Amino acid sequence: ALDPASELQIMQMRQPYTNHNGGNIAFGPKDGFLYFGLGDGGSSGDPQNHGQDTRTLLGAMLRIDINSPTPGAPYKIPNGNAFTGNPTCPNGLCPDQTAGPAQQRCTGSGCPEIFAWGLRNPWRWSFDRLSGDLWAGDVGQYYWEEVDLIQANKNYGWSCYEGKHRYTDDNAKNDTLCPATLDHTLPVAEYDHGQGSAITGGYVYHGAAIPALTGNYLYSDSGSGKIWALADPKSATPTVTELLDTTYNIVSFGEGHDGELYVLDYSGGIYKLVPGTTTTPTTFPAKLSATGCARDGNLKDGSSGMIPFDVNSPLWSDGADKKRWLALPDNTTINIASSNDWTLPPGSILRKDFYLDAKIVETRLLAHHTDGDWAGYSYEWNTDQSDATLIAGSKTVMIGTHAWYYPSESDCLGCHSIAAGRSLGPETAQLNRDYTYAATGKTGNQVFTYSSIGLFDAALSTAPANLPALAAPDDASKALEARARAYLHANCSHCHRPGGPGRGGFDLRYDVAFSATGVCGKTPETGNLGVADAQLLYPGTPEKSIVSLRMRSTSNTTQMPPLARNMIDEAGAQLIDDWIRSVVNCGV
Repeated sequence: ALDPASELQIMQMRQPYTNHNGGNIAFGPKDGFLYFGLGDGGSSGDPQNHGQDTRTLLGAMLRIDINSPTPGAPYKIPNGNAFTGNPTCPNGLCPDQTAGPAQQRCTGSGCPEIFAWGLRNPWRWSFDRLSGDLWAGDVGQYYWEEVDLIQANKNYGWSCYEGKHRYTDDNAKNDTLCPATLDHTLPVAEYDHGQGSAITGGYVYHGAAIPALTGNYLYSDSGSGKIWALADPKSATPTVTELLDTTYNIVSFGEGHDGELYVLDYSGGIYKLVPGTTTTPTTFPAKLSATGCARDGNLKDGSSGMIPFDVNSPLWSDGADKKRWLALPDNTTINIASSNDWTLPPGSILRKDFYLDAKIVETRLLAHHTDGDWAGYSYEWNTDQSDATLIAGSKTVMIGTHAWYYPSESDCLGCHSIAAGRSLGPETAQLNRDYTYAATGKTGNQVFTYSSIGLFDAALSTAPANLPALAAPDDASKALEARARAYLHANCSHCHRPGGPGRGGFDLRYDVAFSATGVCGKTPETGNLGVADAQLLYPGTPEKSIVSLRMRSTSNTTQMPPLARNMIDEAGAQLIDDWIRSVVNCGV
C-alpha cells in the first residue's frame, strides 16, 4: 500500500517560466536508475541559455541512483554520468552558482546528475523494453521537431541547434556560446512545422499484433495527430513512414505488458493501435454532389434539409466571402449550455463555402458522426464549377493572386478544438442577429426563429434582446472594445481559452472580464518577436503588443491565427491596434 508519510523530497529546482517542464520520469530497465527529463525552463528561445549550461539541471536528461543513496543524501550519482565526481545539484544549480537571470558560472564543469544535455523539452520519452535504449521526442521551437537516441555524456544541441539546423531566431546566439565546431549529436529524425507543431515521443514496438512494425520507433504530433514509424532507427539510414493521420490531440503513448501500444487523446480517450489493411477505405463521399449536403441542380446551395445562417463576427479567411448552413438529424435538438455555447447532436453537419472574386473555391463540411467523434472534410471546386472533390491531406493552391490553403482533417480539428465544443459558429452570441431567408424573403432573428421551430431542446426563456450578441467588427455604432473583443473571440478564443491548445495560458473569450483574460501587461512565454519589453498586450502601444505583432505577421512560425492564413487582415489588425491604444491600464 502507498504510505503518504514515506514521501521524501529528492530534489527541487527553480523554474524561471511556466513552460518547458519536461513530462516523464522512469526507471531504466537495465540499470534500475531513475531518469528524469527536464526542459530548458521555458519562455522562447532559451533566453537563459540553459540548454548549453551544464551547471544547471534544466535542459537535460538526469540519471540518479535512489536505491543506494549516499549517506546523508537521498541519492548518489551513478558511474558513467556526464560529470560524475562533481558536487551534486539537488536545488537545480551547482552549489556556487547564483540563481536569477544574471547567473554566474560555477567553478565545476557541470552537475553530476546530468546524463545528457542540450534538450529543449523532452515531453515524452521511453526505453526500448528489449535493448534498454532511451528514445525521446524533443519539442522544437519554430521550425523543427526531433527524435533523439539519448546516450550518456551527449550534447543534443539546443539552443544552438533546432533539429539538425542552426538556431538563431532568438537571443542572438553567439559564436562563444554556439561555436561552429560545437560538439553535439544530431537527431535521428526530424520534421518541420508543415507536418505538425509539437512532437509526442512514443515507443519501440515489440508487440505481436503488428509484426511489420517490430523494432520500429513510433511517435506522433500533438497538434496534427499524425503518427509515424521510424524503421531501423539505429541504422545510418532510418526510414520514416506515416502510419495514420488522426483527429486526436495525442499527448502520450502507453505500452502494455504485451508490447502493444496505446495513444492518449487530450480529451481523455485512450486508443489502441491494431492491425490495419493494406488500403484504408474512404467512406466519406469523394464528391460534394454525393454528400447529401448540396441541392440537386445547384450544388452551390445547401440541400433542402439544411438551414442557412450567418454570424456576427466572422473568422478571417484571407478575404474570402462565406456562406454557411447547418443540418440536424430528424427528431433531434440543440442544447444551449449556461455559457450560451451550442451542442449539436450526433449526425449534425455544418457546411461553409468560400468565395474568391465571386467564384466558389472550397466547401468545408464539419460532421458530428454518430460515434460521437467530429471530423472535417475539405472539397476543392473543379475549374468548371460543376462539382467539388474531397482532398486528401492539405495543400496550397494559387487561385489568381491568392495562395489558398485547403486544410487536412486534422487541421480542421486543430481550430475546432475540444475546449471550444468543436462547432464554433453556432453559439448564441454569434447567431443572435437578423437573417433574411431567401426561400421566403422574410427576415427574422435567427435565435428566435430556431426556438420557434423547435430546434432547441428548451424554448428561450427571454427575448433575444436580452441575450448576448457579438458586435460586428465593422459596426462603428458599437463600442470599440466590444468590437475588438468580438474579433478576438471569433479569431483566437477557440485556442486561447481554458483547456484549449493555444500557448500562453490566456483567455480571449468575449465574456471574460478584460482584467481576467491574462493578456494585459503579461510577458510572452513563447517569444518577444525581437521587440524589447514586449507584452502580450502593452497598454497604449500596439507596436510592443504580441497580439498585434502576430496578427501582422505572415511567417508560418509567428503569425496568428497560425493556420490557413496567407494574408493580413488589415482592417482587423487596425481594429485591434486602435483598441490597444485606447487601453490606459490593465484594470480597464
